[in-house]
Formats: sequence, C-alpha cells, structure tokens
Amino acid sequence: MKLAALAALSLLSVAWGEPGGPGEAVFQSKCTACHTIGEGTRVGPDLKGVHGRRDGGWLTRMVKDPGAMQKSDPIAKQLLAEFNNVPMTNQNLTDAEVTAVLAYIREQSAPAHAAAGAASFTAQTKAEPKAARARPAKLSRAALRGRALFWGKTPLAKGAPACGSCHTAGQRAVLLGGTLGPDLTGAFDKFGEAGLAGILAAPPYPTMVPIFAKRGLTPQEQQQMKTYLKEVGGQPSRLVLPALIVGGTAGVVVLFALAQVLWRRRLGPVREALVWRRRPARSV
Repeated sequence: MKLAALAALSLLSVAWGEPGGPGEAVFQSKCTACHTIGEGTRVGPDLKGVHGRRDGGWLTRMVKDPGAMQKSDPIAKQLLAEFNNVPMTNQNLTDAEVTAVLAYIREQSAPAHAAAGAASFTAQTKAEPKAARARPAKLSRAALRGRALFWGKTPLAKGAPACGSCHTAGQRAVLLGGTLGPDLTGAFDKFGEAGLAGILAAPPYPTMVPIFAKRGLTPQEQQQMKTYLKEVGGQPSRLVLPALIVGGTAGVVVLFALAQVLWRRRLGPVREALVWRRRPARSV
C-alpha cells in the first residue's frame, strides 16, 4: 500500500513538473521576474539544480514563507546579503502550488531542458559589454517614450496606472512621483537587464500583482520603460537638495513678507476709528 502511494505521488510530481502543468504556471506567473532555470541570475539566484544544493524541507519552507526564513535561517540571510539585500517576496502560495513549482524546477533542471536557455543567456551577456550600460548625455528616443509612459504623459495601453503614481525616478524625483514605492533611479543597476525585464513583464510584488495581472505592460512598453530606467540609472536625483533649499528659502521669504504686511496692518481698524471720530460733523 505504501509503495503504491509513493508511486502515485512520484507520478503526480512528474506531471506537475512537466511543461504546461501547474508547476510551470506558478513559475511563470510568480517566479520569472526574479529567477531563471539555467539562464543565469536575475534579481535572485539561478534555480537550476537547486535540489542538489538544498534539501527538500528547506526549499519548501523558503518558497512557502521566505520572509520568515530570511529573518531566521543562516543560509537565507547569506543569500539575501549576496543579492543586494533585495528580499524574496512572499507569494502566498498554497501547499499544492509549492509542491508543483518545486517539481517543475527539478524537472527543468535536467540538462536536456536547461542547456538551450543557458547558451542563450551566455550569448546575451557577452554581447552586452559593461561600458554599453553607461548613461548617455541625452535620453534616447526610446527612453523619452519610456519616460512619458513612466510619468503618465502617455497612458499605458491596457489602462494600468502610471509608474509615477507610486514611484519616482531620475532627476525629477523630488518634484514628481508617489511615495508608496521606492525611487527607481538605480533600478537597472540593482536588478540588472534580465531582472528588470522580468519585473516589468510580470511584477512579482503583492501590491502590484492585482493591478497588473490583467493590465500588464505591452512588450513595447516594457522595452521603452526599461530603456528609460537604464539611461537614468546610476545617477542620484540631483534636484533633491537644491529643490529643498530653494523651496525652504522661498517659504521663509513668503512667511516674512506676510508677517510684515500683517504687522503693519494690525492697527488699521483702530486708526480708522480714531480718524472718523476726529472729523468734524457736517452741517446740514
């Protein structure tokens, strides 16, 4: 009886791990923004062969509740520090989804599945030298279109809100943008080309998933937005300090001017009453 149960579980695990199964669906919707299987690192590590590096219990706990693991588990803490202290987002997966996605990762880690993707990623990485990622003196045409999308000057095709409603980016950060999300000026340097592309294609963060699940960016919008963040990346928002100084100085000047006006007029009603009292009465 036990052997039959184990055999059934093994067959079910293989089915979950096959392309087109529930494991692939979970991985594509929840994991691809930060991870690959044999295509190199993104925001997080490449998961090819992870079953050989970590035991099943550790993997289950990490996928199920990464926040708790990153606070208490030494290996999870080390990984967090290694990958720029970008925490793994809790995707609130069910036990069945955790089992399915781990089975998919195991199946796709086989050499036959991962070789083609690894070769493609290697070629892409070699084709993009580090010097090519330097910020140009002026934004390219694609970056300008991406900037218009980011700040909402050009509406997104599927009706999602502009990034600037929650985020800031570039030298306009102090003047525009929301504060719900972080400043994305250095997002390209932080996540890399592949990581940023994955996030734009399928945002994995819980606050963004409900918004972009059915109103995601088109491939063209993703490319333009990525180009914008790439070209403004690596430079601090230089308008922050000057704008604060100018704004603070202007505020002080305005308050001083108002104080002067109000101070001079403070006795106006009293003086007016005295003048009217001293005027001689008109004869009829």
